[in-house]
Amino acid sequence: MIEEQNPWKKRFERERNARKESEALLEEKSIELWQINQDLEKEVEKRTKDLESALIEANKAHKAKSDFLANMSHEIRTPLNAIIGFAQYLSKSEKLDTKDSKYASIIETSAVSLLSIINDILDFSKIENGNFEIFKNKCETYKLCKNVVELFSQKMGEKYIDFNFNFDENIPKNIVTDEVRLKQVISNLLSNAIKFTQEEGSITFNVKLIEKNDNLALLLFEIIDNGLGIPKEKIEAILTPFIQLENVTNKQHVGTGLGLSICNNILKLLDSKIEIESEENKGSKFSFYLECNISSELEEELDEYVEEENYNINVLLAEDNSANQELMKLVFEELKLNLTIATNGFDVIEKYIHNPNLYDIILMDINMPEINGIEAYKEIRAFEKKKSLNSTPIVALTANAIKGDKERFIDLGMNDYLSKPIKLPELKTLLSKYSKK
Repeated sequence: MIEEQNPWKKRFERERNARKESEALLEEKSIELWQINQDLEKEVEKRTKDLESALIEANKAHKAKSDFLANMSHEIRTPLNAIIGFAQYLSKSEKLDTKDSKYASIIETSAVSLLSIINDILDFSKIENGNFEIFKNKCETYKLCKNVVELFSQKMGEKYIDFNFNFDENIPKNIVTDEVRLKQVISNLLSNAIKFTQEEGSITFNVKLIEKNDNLALLLFEIIDNGLGIPKEKIEAILTPFIQLENVTNKQHVGTGLGLSICNNILKLLDSKIEIESEENKGSKFSFYLECNISSELEEELDEYVEEENYNINVLLAEDNSANQELMKLVFEELKLNLTIATNGFDVIEKYIHNPNLYDIILMDINMPEINGIEAYKEIRAFEKKKSLNSTPIVALTANAIKGDKERFIDLGMNDYLSKPIKLPELKTLLSKYSKK
Protein backbone atom coordinates (compact mmCIF):
# COMPACT_ATOMS: atom_id res chain seq x y z
CA MET A 1 0.00 0.00 0.00
CA ILE A 2 1.43 3.38 -1.13
CA GLU A 3 1.87 5.83 1.63
CA GLU A 4 -0.42 8.86 1.19
CA GLN A 5 1.56 12.08 0.54
CA ASN A 6 1.44 14.80 3.17
CA PRO A 7 -1.14 17.40 2.05
CA TRP A 8 1.12 20.27 3.13
CA LYS A 9 3.94 18.86 1.03
CA LYS A 10 1.67 18.62 -1.96
CA ARG A 11 0.58 22.21 -1.45
CA PHE A 12 4.23 23.31 -1.15
CA GLU A 13 5.15 21.57 -4.41
CA ARG A 14 2.17 23.09 -6.22
CA GLU A 15 3.15 26.60 -5.06
CA ARG A 16 6.81 25.96 -5.92
CA ASN A 17 5.86 24.79 -9.40
CA ALA A 18 3.55 27.77 -9.81
CA ARG A 19 6.37 30.13 -8.78
CA LYS A 20 8.71 28.48 -11.27
CA GLU A 21 6.12 28.82 -14.01
CA SER A 22 5.51 32.47 -13.05
CA GLU A 23 9.23 33.20 -12.96
CA ALA A 24 9.70 31.50 -16.33
CA LEU A 25 6.75 33.45 -17.76
CA LEU A 26 8.06 36.67 -16.23
CA GLU A 27 11.51 36.07 -17.68
CA GLU A 28 9.97 35.31 -21.06
CA LYS A 29 7.86 38.47 -20.97
CA SER A 30 10.84 40.52 -19.76
CA ILE A 31 12.86 39.30 -22.71
CA GLU A 32 9.96 40.19 -25.02
CA LEU A 33 9.66 43.66 -23.44
CA TRP A 34 13.42 44.16 -23.69
CA GLN A 35 13.28 43.21 -27.36
CA ILE A 36 10.31 45.53 -27.94
CA ASN A 37 12.18 48.33 -26.15
CA GLN A 38 15.27 47.70 -28.29
CA ASP A 39 13.15 47.77 -31.43
CA LEU A 40 11.45 51.00 -30.25
CA GLU A 41 14.80 52.64 -29.51
CA LYS A 42 16.06 51.68 -32.96
CA GLU A 43 12.84 53.00 -34.53
CA VAL A 44 13.06 56.25 -32.54
CA GLU A 45 16.72 56.60 -33.51
CA LYS A 46 15.86 55.94 -37.15
CA ARG A 47 12.97 58.40 -37.11
CA THR A 48 15.09 61.01 -35.33
CA LYS A 49 17.74 60.63 -38.03
CA ASP A 50 15.04 60.83 -40.69
CA LEU A 51 13.63 63.99 -39.09
CA GLU A 52 17.11 65.50 -38.81
CA SER A 53 17.74 64.69 -42.47
CA ALA A 54 14.35 66.13 -43.41
CA LEU A 55 15.12 69.28 -41.39
CA ILE A 56 18.51 69.63 -43.09
CA GLU A 57 16.84 69.22 -46.49
CA ALA A 58 14.11 71.72 -45.52
CA ASN A 59 16.75 74.23 -44.42
CA LYS A 60 18.62 73.68 -47.68
CA ALA A 61 15.39 74.21 -49.61
CA HIS A 62 14.61 77.31 -47.53
CA LYS A 63 18.09 78.72 -48.19
CA ALA A 64 17.83 77.89 -51.88
CA LYS A 65 14.46 79.63 -52.00
CA SER A 66 15.80 82.69 -50.15
CA ASP A 67 18.85 82.82 -52.42
CA PHE A 68 16.62 82.51 -55.47
CA LEU A 69 14.34 85.32 -54.28
CA ALA A 70 17.34 87.51 -53.48
CA ASN A 71 18.85 86.91 -56.92
CA MET A 72 15.51 87.29 -58.69
CA SER A 73 14.84 90.52 -56.82
CA HIS A 74 18.26 91.90 -57.70
CA GLU A 75 18.17 90.87 -61.35
CA ILE A 76 14.71 92.38 -61.93
CA ARG A 77 15.03 95.47 -59.74
CA THR A 78 18.35 96.55 -61.29
CA PRO A 79 16.95 97.20 -64.80
CA LEU A 80 13.67 98.46 -63.31
CA ASN A 81 15.64 101.14 -61.49
CA ALA A 82 16.80 102.54 -64.84
CA ILE A 83 13.42 102.05 -66.58
CA ILE A 84 11.44 103.87 -63.89
CA GLY A 85 14.04 106.60 -63.46
CA PHE A 86 14.38 107.47 -67.16
CA ALA A 87 10.63 107.18 -67.73
CA GLN A 88 10.03 109.73 -64.95
CA TYR A 89 12.47 112.17 -66.51
CA LEU A 90 11.05 111.68 -70.01
CA SER A 91 7.44 112.11 -68.89
CA LYS A 92 8.35 115.48 -67.31
CA SER A 93 10.54 116.65 -70.17
CA GLU A 94 9.41 119.78 -72.00
CA LYS A 95 11.15 118.52 -75.16
CA LEU A 96 8.58 115.77 -75.69
CA ASP A 97 5.20 116.38 -77.25
CA THR A 98 2.03 115.38 -75.40
CA LYS A 99 1.78 111.97 -77.07
CA ASP A 100 5.39 110.96 -76.37
CA SER A 101 5.12 112.23 -72.80
CA LYS A 102 2.03 110.05 -72.37
CA TYR A 103 3.95 107.01 -73.69
CA ALA A 104 6.75 107.68 -71.19
CA SER A 105 4.17 107.82 -68.39
CA ILE A 106 2.74 104.47 -69.54
CA ILE A 107 6.24 102.94 -69.42
CA GLU A 108 6.71 104.28 -65.89
CA THR A 109 3.29 103.04 -64.73
CA SER A 110 3.90 99.59 -66.22
CA ALA A 111 7.33 99.33 -64.58
CA VAL A 112 5.90 100.38 -61.22
CA SER A 113 3.18 97.72 -61.61
CA LEU A 114 5.85 95.10 -62.28
CA LEU A 115 7.75 96.27 -59.21
CA SER A 116 4.53 95.92 -57.19
CA ILE A 117 4.18 92.29 -58.30
CA ILE A 118 7.78 91.59 -57.27
CA ASN A 119 7.13 93.20 -53.90
CA ASP A 120 4.00 91.04 -53.43
CA ILE A 121 6.00 87.87 -54.07
CA LEU A 122 8.72 88.94 -51.63
CA ASP A 123 6.17 89.95 -48.99
CA PHE A 124 4.37 86.61 -49.32
CA SER A 125 7.68 84.79 -48.91
CA LYS A 126 8.37 86.78 -45.71
CA ILE A 127 4.91 85.91 -44.37
CA GLU A 128 5.43 82.19 -45.16
CA ASN A 129 8.77 82.22 -43.32
CA GLY A 130 7.45 84.19 -40.33
CA ASN A 131 9.82 87.07 -41.12
CA PHE A 132 7.23 89.74 -41.86
CA GLU A 133 7.64 92.66 -39.45
CA ILE A 134 5.88 95.89 -38.57
CA PHE A 135 7.82 99.10 -37.91
CA LYS A 136 5.73 101.80 -36.25
CA ASN A 137 6.52 105.49 -36.47
CA LYS A 138 4.75 108.84 -36.38
CA CYS A 139 2.82 109.78 -39.51
CA GLU A 140 0.39 112.47 -40.55
CA THR A 141 -3.00 110.78 -40.94
CA TYR A 142 -4.63 113.01 -43.57
CA LYS A 143 -1.45 113.35 -45.62
CA LEU A 144 -1.01 109.57 -45.69
CA CYS A 145 -4.54 109.01 -47.04
CA LYS A 146 -4.37 111.95 -49.44
CA ASN A 147 -1.09 110.66 -50.93
CA VAL A 148 -2.72 107.32 -51.72
CA VAL A 149 -5.73 109.05 -53.29
CA GLU A 150 -3.46 111.20 -55.48
CA LEU A 151 -1.58 108.09 -56.55
CA PHE A 152 -4.75 106.65 -58.11
CA SER A 153 -6.44 109.85 -59.28
CA GLN A 154 -5.24 109.43 -62.87
CA LYS A 155 -6.53 105.85 -63.10
CA MET A 156 -9.93 106.92 -61.78
CA GLY A 157 -10.00 109.80 -64.23
CA GLU A 158 -9.30 107.46 -67.14
CA LYS A 159 -12.41 105.40 -66.19
CA TYR A 160 -14.50 108.53 -65.39
CA ILE A 161 -15.14 107.18 -61.89
CA ASP A 162 -17.08 109.41 -59.51
CA PHE A 163 -14.78 109.43 -56.47
CA ASN A 164 -15.58 110.71 -52.98
CA PHE A 165 -12.96 111.05 -50.25
CA ASN A 166 -14.42 111.74 -46.80
CA PHE A 167 -11.96 112.35 -43.95
CA ASP A 168 -13.29 112.93 -40.43
CA GLU A 169 -11.92 116.28 -39.24
CA ASN A 170 -11.86 115.00 -35.63
CA ILE A 171 -9.16 112.43 -36.44
CA PRO A 172 -5.85 113.29 -34.69
CA LYS A 173 -3.32 114.99 -36.96
CA ASN A 174 -0.55 112.48 -36.17
CA ILE A 175 -0.80 108.82 -35.25
CA VAL A 176 1.79 106.12 -34.56
CA THR A 177 1.61 103.14 -36.91
CA ASP A 178 3.51 101.47 -39.76
CA GLU A 179 3.01 104.17 -42.39
CA VAL A 180 4.43 102.13 -45.28
CA ARG A 181 2.30 99.07 -44.55
CA LEU A 182 -0.86 101.09 -43.90
CA LYS A 183 -0.37 102.79 -47.27
CA GLN A 184 0.11 99.36 -48.82
CA VAL A 185 -3.23 98.13 -47.44
CA ILE A 186 -5.19 101.23 -48.50
CA SER A 187 -3.51 101.25 -51.92
CA ASN A 188 -4.37 97.61 -52.55
CA LEU A 189 -8.02 98.03 -51.53
CA LEU A 190 -8.39 101.22 -53.58
CA SER A 191 -6.62 99.66 -56.58
CA ASN A 192 -8.98 96.65 -56.45
CA ALA A 193 -12.00 98.94 -56.24
CA ILE A 194 -10.84 100.79 -59.37
CA LYS A 195 -10.03 97.53 -61.14
CA PHE A 196 -13.46 96.00 -60.57
CA THR A 197 -15.55 99.14 -61.05
CA GLN A 198 -16.95 99.78 -64.51
CA GLU A 199 -16.46 103.07 -66.36
CA GLU A 200 -18.54 105.94 -64.91
CA GLY A 201 -19.00 103.94 -61.70
CA SER A 202 -18.47 105.31 -58.21
CA ILE A 203 -16.02 104.76 -55.35
CA THR A 204 -16.13 106.22 -51.84
CA PHE A 205 -13.20 106.26 -49.44
CA ASN A 206 -14.21 107.04 -45.83
CA VAL A 207 -11.88 107.52 -42.88
CA LYS A 208 -13.82 107.88 -39.61
CA LEU A 209 -12.96 108.44 -35.96
CA ILE A 210 -14.83 105.83 -33.89
CA GLU A 211 -13.35 106.50 -30.47
CA LYS A 212 -10.62 108.67 -28.96
CA ASN A 213 -9.03 109.21 -25.56
CA ASP A 214 -5.82 110.89 -24.40
CA ASN A 215 -3.47 108.33 -25.92
CA LEU A 216 -5.45 106.12 -28.28
CA ALA A 217 -7.62 106.56 -31.35
CA LEU A 218 -9.81 103.95 -33.04
CA LEU A 219 -10.16 104.66 -36.77
CA LEU A 220 -12.36 103.02 -39.39
CA PHE A 221 -11.24 102.84 -43.03
CA GLU A 222 -13.91 102.03 -45.66
CA ILE A 223 -13.62 101.68 -49.42
CA ILE A 224 -17.00 101.26 -51.11
CA ASP A 225 -17.64 100.68 -54.82
CA ASN A 226 -20.58 99.86 -57.08
CA GLY A 227 -18.54 97.46 -59.21
CA LEU A 228 -18.77 93.78 -60.07
CA GLY A 229 -19.22 92.55 -56.53
CA ILE A 230 -18.34 89.11 -55.16
CA PRO A 231 -20.54 86.00 -54.96
CA LYS A 232 -21.41 85.32 -51.30
CA GLU A 233 -19.83 81.84 -51.31
CA LYS A 234 -16.49 83.24 -52.55
CA ILE A 235 -16.05 86.18 -50.15
CA GLU A 236 -14.00 84.22 -47.62
CA ALA A 237 -11.88 82.55 -50.31
CA ILE A 238 -10.52 85.79 -51.80
CA LEU A 239 -8.38 86.34 -48.69
CA THR A 240 -6.56 83.08 -49.48
CA PRO A 241 -3.20 83.38 -51.32
CA PHE A 242 -3.26 82.96 -55.12
CA ILE A 243 -7.08 82.99 -55.22
CA GLN A 244 -8.86 85.15 -57.78
CA LEU A 245 -12.49 85.16 -58.80
CA GLU A 246 -13.23 82.81 -61.68
CA ASN A 247 -15.55 85.04 -63.57
CA VAL A 248 -15.76 85.72 -67.29
CA THR A 249 -16.00 89.46 -66.67
CA ASN A 250 -12.90 89.14 -64.52
CA LYS A 251 -10.53 87.71 -67.15
CA GLN A 252 -9.13 91.14 -67.96
CA HIS A 253 -8.09 91.75 -64.35
CA VAL A 254 -4.81 89.87 -63.94
CA GLY A 255 -2.52 89.79 -60.93
CA THR A 256 -0.76 87.52 -58.48
CA GLY A 257 -3.77 86.86 -56.25
CA LEU A 258 -1.58 87.76 -53.27
CA GLY A 259 -2.61 91.35 -52.56
CA LEU A 260 -5.60 90.81 -50.25
CA SER A 261 -3.90 87.94 -48.41
CA ILE A 262 -0.84 90.12 -47.74
CA CYS A 263 -3.03 93.04 -46.63
CA ASN A 264 -4.93 90.81 -44.22
CA ASN A 265 -1.65 89.55 -42.75
CA ILE A 266 -0.43 93.15 -42.34
CA LEU A 267 -3.65 94.02 -40.50
CA LYS A 268 -3.30 90.95 -38.27
CA LEU A 269 0.07 92.31 -37.14
CA LEU A 270 -1.72 95.60 -36.43
CA ASP A 271 -4.40 93.71 -34.43
CA SER A 272 -7.03 94.17 -37.13
CA LYS A 273 -8.53 92.35 -40.12
CA ILE A 274 -10.26 93.00 -43.44
CA GLU A 275 -14.06 92.93 -43.28
CA ILE A 276 -15.98 92.40 -46.52
CA GLU A 277 -19.58 93.11 -47.48
CA SER A 278 -20.47 92.44 -51.10
CA GLU A 279 -23.28 91.59 -53.48
CA GLU A 280 -22.68 90.31 -56.96
CA ASN A 281 -23.23 92.95 -59.69
CA LYS A 282 -24.01 95.61 -57.06
CA GLY A 283 -20.67 96.38 -55.44
CA SER A 284 -18.48 95.81 -52.41
CA LYS A 285 -17.36 97.40 -49.17
CA PHE A 286 -13.91 96.58 -47.79
CA SER A 287 -13.18 97.98 -44.34
CA PHE A 288 -10.92 97.62 -41.32
CA TYR A 289 -10.53 99.16 -37.89
CA LEU A 290 -7.18 100.49 -36.70
CA GLU A 291 -6.35 101.24 -33.08
CA CYS A 292 -3.26 103.42 -32.81
CA ASN A 293 -1.41 105.71 -30.44
CA ILE A 294 -1.79 109.46 -30.84
CA SER A 295 1.45 111.40 -31.24
CA SER A 296 1.69 114.12 -28.57
CA GLU A 297 2.13 117.81 -29.40
CA LEU A 298 5.60 117.77 -27.80
CA GLU A 299 6.69 114.89 -30.03
CA GLU A 300 5.34 116.74 -33.07
CA GLU A 301 7.41 119.82 -32.25
CA LEU A 302 10.58 117.78 -31.68
CA ASP A 303 10.09 115.83 -34.90
CA GLU A 304 9.44 118.92 -37.01
CA TYR A 305 12.08 119.05 -39.72
CA VAL A 306 12.26 120.90 -43.00
CA GLU A 307 14.65 119.35 -45.46
CA GLU A 308 16.75 121.82 -47.42
CA GLU A 309 17.95 120.86 -50.87
CA ASN A 310 21.23 122.64 -50.28
CA TYR A 311 23.87 119.95 -50.52
CA ASN A 312 27.63 120.29 -50.32
CA ILE A 313 28.88 116.80 -50.97
CA ASN A 314 31.16 114.78 -53.27
CA VAL A 315 29.87 111.29 -54.04
CA LEU A 316 31.66 108.15 -55.20
CA LEU A 317 29.22 105.67 -56.73
CA ALA A 318 30.05 101.99 -57.24
CA GLU A 319 27.64 100.71 -59.91
CA ASP A 320 28.38 98.08 -62.58
CA ASN A 321 25.12 98.49 -64.54
CA SER A 322 25.62 100.96 -67.39
CA ALA A 323 21.96 102.02 -67.56
CA ASN A 324 21.91 102.84 -63.85
CA GLN A 325 25.19 104.72 -64.24
CA GLU A 326 23.59 106.97 -66.85
CA LEU A 327 20.52 107.46 -64.65
CA MET A 328 22.61 108.48 -61.63
CA LYS A 329 24.60 110.90 -63.80
CA LEU A 330 21.34 112.53 -64.82
CA VAL A 331 20.08 112.70 -61.21
CA PHE A 332 23.29 114.27 -59.90
CA GLU A 333 23.49 116.73 -62.79
CA GLU A 334 20.04 118.02 -61.87
CA LEU A 335 21.06 118.23 -58.22
CA LYS A 336 24.25 120.07 -59.30
CA LEU A 337 26.45 117.69 -57.33
CA ASN A 338 29.83 116.12 -58.05
CA LEU A 339 29.58 112.41 -58.86
CA THR A 340 32.41 110.00 -59.60
CA ILE A 341 31.43 106.59 -60.95
CA ALA A 342 33.35 103.38 -60.28
CA THR A 343 32.30 100.56 -62.59
CA ASN A 344 33.14 97.63 -60.28
CA GLY A 345 34.60 96.64 -56.91
CA PHE A 346 38.23 96.96 -57.99
CA ASP A 347 37.54 100.37 -59.48
CA VAL A 348 35.89 101.81 -56.34
CA ILE A 349 38.82 100.65 -54.16
CA GLU A 350 41.34 102.12 -56.58
CA LYS A 351 39.55 105.46 -56.93
CA TYR A 352 39.14 105.81 -53.16
CA ILE A 353 42.73 104.85 -52.30
CA HIS A 354 44.04 107.23 -54.98
CA ASN A 355 42.28 110.22 -53.34
CA PRO A 356 40.62 109.30 -50.01
CA ASN A 357 40.04 112.92 -48.98
CA LEU A 358 38.02 113.75 -52.08
CA TYR A 359 34.84 111.86 -51.25
CA ASP A 360 32.27 112.68 -48.56
CA ILE A 361 30.21 109.53 -49.11
CA ILE A 362 30.39 106.25 -51.05
CA LEU A 363 27.25 104.67 -52.52
CA MET A 364 28.27 101.02 -52.70
CA ASP A 365 26.40 98.62 -54.97
CA ILE A 366 26.46 95.22 -53.26
CA ASN A 367 26.11 92.79 -56.17
CA MET A 368 29.10 93.44 -58.41
CA PRO A 369 31.23 90.91 -60.32
CA GLU A 370 34.72 89.83 -59.18
CA ILE A 371 34.77 91.94 -56.01
CA ASN A 372 31.34 92.60 -54.50
CA GLY A 373 30.34 95.60 -52.42
CA ILE A 374 30.95 93.91 -49.06
CA GLU A 375 34.51 92.91 -49.99
CA ALA A 376 35.19 96.39 -51.38
CA TYR A 377 33.83 97.90 -48.16
CA LYS A 378 36.19 95.77 -46.06
CA GLU A 379 39.18 96.74 -48.23
CA ILE A 380 38.40 100.43 -47.85
CA ARG A 381 37.96 100.16 -44.07
CA ALA A 382 41.26 98.25 -43.80
CA PHE A 383 43.02 100.98 -45.82
CA GLU A 384 41.53 103.70 -43.59
CA LYS A 385 42.68 101.87 -40.46
CA LYS A 386 46.19 101.37 -41.85
CA LYS A 387 46.51 105.07 -42.78
CA SER A 388 44.73 106.30 -39.61
CA LEU A 389 42.05 108.03 -41.69
CA ASN A 390 38.56 109.00 -40.58
CA SER A 391 35.93 106.57 -41.89
CA THR A 392 34.12 107.79 -44.99
CA PRO A 393 30.36 107.08 -44.79
CA ILE A 394 29.52 104.05 -46.94
CA VAL A 395 25.93 103.35 -47.95
CA ALA A 396 24.84 99.90 -49.11
CA LEU A 397 23.05 100.21 -52.45
CA THR A 398 21.21 97.03 -53.37
CA ALA A 399 18.32 95.73 -55.43
CA ASN A 400 17.84 92.64 -53.22
CA ALA A 401 15.43 94.17 -50.67
CA ILE A 402 15.23 90.88 -48.74
CA LYS A 403 14.38 90.93 -45.04
CA GLY A 404 17.50 91.34 -42.94
CA ASP A 405 19.56 92.99 -45.69
CA LYS A 406 19.51 96.42 -44.07
CA GLU A 407 20.30 95.04 -40.61
CA ARG A 408 23.08 92.85 -42.05
CA PHE A 409 24.82 95.75 -43.77
CA ILE A 410 24.44 98.06 -40.77
CA ASP A 411 25.76 95.34 -38.43
CA LEU A 412 28.71 94.95 -40.78
CA GLY A 413 29.54 98.60 -40.16
CA MET A 414 28.04 100.35 -43.17
CA ASN A 415 26.50 103.72 -42.36
CA ASP A 416 23.22 103.48 -44.25
CA TYR A 417 21.13 101.56 -46.77
CA LEU A 418 19.25 102.38 -49.98
CA SER A 419 17.22 99.85 -51.96
CA LYS A 420 16.69 99.93 -55.72
CA PRO A 421 14.77 101.28 -57.49
CA ILE A 422 16.09 104.40 -55.76
CA LYS A 423 13.42 106.89 -54.74
CA LEU A 424 14.53 110.50 -55.22
CA PRO A 425 13.13 111.75 -51.85
CA GLU A 426 15.08 109.01 -50.02
CA LEU A 427 18.26 109.87 -51.93
CA LYS A 428 17.83 113.57 -51.10
CA THR A 429 17.30 112.79 -47.42
CA LEU A 430 20.47 110.69 -47.42
CA LEU A 431 22.53 113.37 -49.16
CA SER A 432 21.24 115.98 -46.74
CA LYS A 433 22.22 113.75 -43.80
CA TYR A 434 25.85 113.47 -44.89
CA SER A 435 26.24 116.87 -46.54
CA LYS A 436 28.98 119.14 -45.19
CA LYS A 437 27.33 122.02 -43.32
